[in-house]
Amino acid sequence: GQLTDQRFACRILEGELRFNMVNTVCLGVIHKVPAPGGMSAVGGTGSEYFYYDNGVISDSKLGTAEFTAYVQKEKSADGNYHRCATDEGEKKVEEGTHEKKTISIDLAALCKKFTEEDCPVLMGTLGLAEEPIPLWWTADMINASLGECWTAVPVAEQKWVVGEFNCSCVGISKCLPAYCKPDTPNVSWKDIPAEEAGHATKYGDIVGKEAAGMLNV
Repeated sequence: GQLTDQRFACRILEGELRFNMVNTVCLGVIHKVPAPGGMSAVGGTGSEYFYYDNGVISDSKLGTAEFTAYVQKEKSADGNYHRCATDEGEKKVEEGTHEKKTISIDLAALCKKFTEEDCPVLMGTLGLAEEPIPLWWTADMINASLGECWTAVPVAEQKWVVGEFNCSCVGISKCLPAYCKPDTPNVSWKDIPAEEAGHATKYGDIVGKEAAGMLNV
């Protein structure tokens, strides 16, 4: 087995950032926020996902992202300040049990540092200096800045740490309509809506270009 000795990052309640990468190209970022009362941002747990494209399927490049939550004034039994469901927020504020908090994340600055400073030394740092960065992979980052969760930290002073790298089960969600299952055994690329297929093609073109570069062809 494996054991990771890492300080608990309570700001996971503010969400984690998943950088979708092809080699050293960032396709976009997903801000994954745990469900109210939860601690995990894994899919299927009620967590909320917010997607930020990096100029691949839209004209929008990464910029500053903001997230507003309605947070308990008092800590829960587990010692954390959990948020409530957004549609219940204003009522909770009126009742005096919660307060409105907004966090700000400079995605553009994080992406620039990650791709230009961290990626070139990443494989060596992991003891894999002879291996290339994976073709298609993700990195999940959590704000590990000191201080209580939901307290504002100036963007320039924020410290983000990687909680997970994944290069084993990364896929193109745009292609899910072509996913064969017991109830849809005969679906194919033709079953993907035109817009989604167009987006998938743009991702695929980048994968192909980066793969060719890695192979020097």
